[in-house]
Amino acid sequence: MSIEIHSAIDYYERHPISAEIVLAKLKASRGHLNDIAPDELFSHDQDHYGGLDANDALAARAGIGKGTRVVDFCAV
Repeated sequence: MSIEIHSAIDYYERHPISAEIVLAKLKASRGHLNDIAPDELFSHDQDHYGGLDANDALAARAGIGKGTRVVDFCAV
């Protein structure tokens, strides 16, 4: 069964992962949270609801495509 996403709010209301969970996983994998590089976050950030397919669906719904400039402030 697929779940249709109607808006970003709809998506994030079902989001099963929090900043606390991501930070706990990161701390467990590297032993500390000092000097975190952006590329270290990728594997921890991809276990959100729907995975990368959900990102693609949200981007398409928002009209974001190749060449679009986006600022991601990370909602918590």
